[in-house]
Amino acid sequence: MLIRAKGKMKRRSKAPDEWADLIQAGENSDDDNKNKNHTGKVGRRVVAVAVGVAILIVLMSVSKKGTNLDSEPQNRNQMRDGSKRRNRKVVLLGPHDRYNDFGDIIAERVVSKLLVDRAGFVYDEPDDQDNTLLLGGVVTRDDMDHHGLTPHKTIYSMKAIQKMSRDDVKNGPYDIVFTGGSGEGPGDEGPAILYEKHKDAVEILEMTALRNSATADRVYDCPYLFPKELLLPIVDKTMGTNTKKHATGIVTTLPRPRKNYAIVDSLETPPTKDDKTKGAPLACRRVVAKADHMGLRGSKPFAPDTSVMMKELYGDEIKDLFETQVRQELLNFPQFASSQPKAKDSSPLNYIAVQHETVKHMSDTAYAQDLAEALDEVSRNLGNAPVVFFPAGLVGRAVGDHFSYALSTEVAGKMKQPSVLYHTQHAFKVAALIHGAKAVVSTNLHVYILSFVYQKPRAMWHGGVHHETFLKVWEAGDVASMGMVSSVRDTWKQGLQQFFVDGTNEGEPKISQTQTEAASEKATRLYLKNFDKWSNLLITPTEKEKDYDNE
Repeated sequence: MLIRAKGKMKRRSKAPDEWADLIQAGENSDDDNKNKNHTGKVGRRVVAVAVGVAILIVLMSVSKKGTNLDSEPQNRNQMRDGSKRRNRKVVLLGPHDRYNDFGDIIAERVVSKLLVDRAGFVYDEPDDQDNTLLLGGVVTRDDMDHHGLTPHKTIYSMKAIQKMSRDDVKNGPYDIVFTGGSGEGPGDEGPAILYEKHKDAVEILEMTALRNSATADRVYDCPYLFPKELLLPIVDKTMGTNTKKHATGIVTTLPRPRKNYAIVDSLETPPTKDDKTKGAPLACRRVVAKADHMGLRGSKPFAPDTSVMMKELYGDEIKDLFETQVRQELLNFPQFASSQPKAKDSSPLNYIAVQHETVKHMSDTAYAQDLAEALDEVSRNLGNAPVVFFPAGLVGRAVGDHFSYALSTEVAGKMKQPSVLYHTQHAFKVAALIHGAKAVVSTNLHVYILSFVYQKPRAMWHGGVHHETFLKVWEAGDVASMGMVSSVRDTWKQGLQQFFVDGTNEGEPKISQTQTEAASEKATRLYLKNFDKWSNLLITPTEKEKDYDNE
C-alpha cells in the first residue's frame, strides 16, 4: 500500500406513483417535440426522401468499412463523429477510497469503462500524467485494486488533485464527476456518506496512517462532493497579459480561466436542510446545486444506479471469475461440497446467497432464531440448497458491522440446513457469487440490484427509503408488487416462493423473468442515455473552438 505525501436551489420530489410516468415521459420527450412541429407538407416529404437516400448511402459506406459503433475509438483524441475532444482531464470522485460498500467500487469501474469506451478518455498509461482519467478521494492510496477497483490505479486526495489541476496549464482545470455514495451513514441513522462531513469519511478508513493522511489533506468539508471552482487556477494580478492603450491610460486584463464541468452522475436524492436528523450540510448541498448536469436515483431528474450496468459491461469477466475462483472457493467448504453431488462436472451450483448487514435487530433475542428457521425453510424448498452468508463491505470504525459476522455465526449455529460464511472482500467476487446463486436475500441495495440485473429470485429485508424507491421506479412490476419482506419469518412465503411456484398451480412460477429482463434492459438503456448526455459536456469543443487535444 502506498500513502503519498499530501501533494439555493429548491427541488420538489414527486410522489412515488408519479415516478414511472416521469421516466417514460423523459424517454419520449424528444420524439414528442419533433411531432409537434410536423406539418406533413409535400415539401418536407421531399426533403425527408432526400435525407433518407443520403442516410442510406452513408450506411452502405459504413457497412463496407466494417465500422462498429460499440468498439473503442481508433484515435482516442478523435470522436466517432469526427469532432475533436476538449483537452481536459476528468476526476472521478467517490467513496471508492475504502471498502465500506462494494457498490462504491462498482460505480468507479462502470464510469471508468464507459468514459474510455464511449467518450475516448485514457486511463491505462503507466504514468498518470499521460492519462485523462484520474480518481479522487479523501486520501491518496494505490492498494484498492485488491477490492476490485480498476487495476493499478492510484486514488489521489482532493488536495493532491487540486494542485495538479491548478498546475496543469495544458490539461486543466480538471472536470469532475461525482460517482455516488452507498446507503445510509453510521448506524443507519445519517444520510449517505457523501453527504456527511469530511471527518466522518476519515473515520471509516481502516488504518491510522490513512486517517492521519486524509485529515492532513482536507480541503473541503464535504468528503465526496467537491466544488469545481476549487480546481481552477489561482490568478495573480501579475499574470495580466492583455495590455491596451486608451486615451486615459493603459489597461491590463487578466487571462480568462477556461471552464470546467461538474457532473452528478447518479446520486441519492440529497436530504433537505429542513430534516434536522438527516439533512445534508450546506457544503454538500451547494455543490450538488451548482452541478452542470444532475442525475438522481430517487427524484427528478432520474438516473438509474450505476450497478445496473455491471452485467452489460463486465458479464463475461464476472462469469469467468465465478468459474475460475469463486466456484472452487465455495467447494473448499466441506459442508458446501457435500451438498453439491454434480459439482465435479461444472454443472450449476445450488446455493442461496444471503447478505445481512444491519445489527439493530441484535437486541431482539428471538431474531437470530427466527432468521435461522426462515433460512432453513428456504433451503428445504430449494432442494436443501446451502446458505452462503457473505459481506457487502468491510467493518468500518464508525459504522455497524457490515457483515454482521456475530449474527451470521449465531444464525448458522442455529440452522439445521447447511450453511457457510464466505469472507470475500472483492466487489467482483460479490457480483460473481450473485451471478451463480439460485436465489438471493439481502439488506444491501446494491446486492439487490445485482440480483435484479442477473434475474435472480430475490427478496429484500429491512429496506429504507432508497430500497422503496428502487422497487417503485426501476424494479419489474410483478416483483415490485410484492414489496419488501415485512418479517424474516416470511422470507419464503412472501419473498421467494412466487419465483418458483404460485401456490395454486404447482410448478408454474407467478413471477415472470420476462418482466425482469425488460425492466433491466430499460434501466440499462436509461443509464446510457444519461451517461451520453453528460459525457458530451466533457468531450465537445468550447464555443470558440479552442482547447482541442491536437490543437
